[in-house]
Amino acid sequence: MGVLRSIQISILMLLGVVVLLFFPKPLLAVENQWKKVEKHANQEVVQAQRDAVETDAIIKKEKEELLRELAELKNRVGKKESGLEELKKRFEELREKEEEMKKELDAWEEEIHTLEGAVKGASKDFDKILRNGLISPDYPELMTEVEDLATSDRFPSYKDIESLVNALFAYMKSSGEIVKSRGKLIDKDGKEAVGEIVRIGDFMSIYRSPIATGALRYDAKSKLLIAYPGKLPWRTRRAFGKYIEGSVNHLPLDLSHGAIFKEYSVERGIMEWLKSGGFLVWPILLIGAVAMALICERIVFLSRIKKTSTEVTAELDSLIQEGNFESCKEFCKKYIKIPTCRIIESGLENLSASKDVLENALQEAILQELPKIERFLPTLSVLAAIAPLLGLLGTVTGMINTFQVITQFGTSDPRMMSGGISEALVTTQLGLGVAIPILVMHHFLERQADKIIDEMEEKGTALTVSVLRAQDRSEDK
Repeated sequence: MGVLRSIQISILMLLGVVVLLFFPKPLLAVENQWKKVEKHANQEVVQAQRDAVETDAIIKKEKEELLRELAELKNRVGKKESGLEELKKRFEELREKEEEMKKELDAWEEEIHTLEGAVKGASKDFDKILRNGLISPDYPELMTEVEDLATSDRFPSYKDIESLVNALFAYMKSSGEIVKSRGKLIDKDGKEAVGEIVRIGDFMSIYRSPIATGALRYDAKSKLLIAYPGKLPWRTRRAFGKYIEGSVNHLPLDLSHGAIFKEYSVERGIMEWLKSGGFLVWPILLIGAVAMALICERIVFLSRIKKTSTEVTAELDSLIQEGNFESCKEFCKKYIKIPTCRIIESGLENLSASKDVLENALQEAILQELPKIERFLPTLSVLAAIAPLLGLLGTVTGMINTFQVITQFGTSDPRMMSGGISEALVTTQLGLGVAIPILVMHHFLERQADKIIDEMEEKGTALTVSVLRAQDRSEDK
């Protein structure tokens, strides 16, 4: 401030000198005033010098303070630099430790990922089990914990692993228990009901409600036990009811986890079963129909012959033994439709012939009757042989179709192979089912025909013997 004021005063004095030089006359008049101004300027100069001294003192003081602060800052900077060196040294140590820990982490990373995968896989598998498990209604909180662990993306903590292990132990314990209770369920009619429920481990759950007795499955969406549709065999239902009542301590156990009850729930008609066997089912059915018609015709024919023959056999025997050949001949003409009577009549027409001629006549008559009696029996034998062969052909065709599906699509979806397997099994089953009754009936009809033939031969032999005896008695006389 003092220096600036001095400069201003100097400039004013210089301006005054310039004015005196260029304008002397007017300025002489105001000389006194300039003297006053000079005096005032000198005072200002003195004051400015004083201010300058004070300013220098202030500047010196401030300089000393600044130097002192600078020394303090340098001291602090030195300390900070020494601390920085220590931090750098610590940083290097930490970096080396970090590298060591990274190496150690890399060494454990594969095992950590393996552990994570094992825990995640176990939780997902266990979650699937619980979604279809019969113990889930008894442990809802257990199912929630396992589901959270299976669906989350976080790394499983020690608490998660502990919860999973505890859940598995709880499931193992419940799988070995038989629990009887009374609770809500969805019955076969689709309505909610209250009934007695018995859970056998995690294998099977049975129930008895006011309208039905059957097996239950767990539905994860509704979180309820739902009855399998369809009707179980009466023996199974009776066994379930008695076990629930407590009158017996055993019951049929389903180890398929409900697969057998699903089969009962599928109502499959006879036409669907036949269609699943493919085209060769229809030839097998045609063979069965033809064989059935032939069997019915043979049964009627042979039973009629046997019944009528039984009625006239006694009369023929008495007439032949008495040697009353004329009455026997008339009797045979009366019952000419009976094969035995036709055989006897052929023999009676050759009474006067020799023994050989008589026997040959009877044998010829028997041979003429054989085609009528054994009619269609060879056909039944052929049909009984063709039916299983067609079933075998269907089996081969179905297996070829199955292997073609496997070649094209692999074995990932068993349902794609079910068509060929069904064709293979149904045709074989149907072929054997048709052939076995045909074979049985063929044997039965063959035995009936043999009995009739044996009876004809017996009567023919009896006639021959009677004729020979009659001839001997006439020769003796």
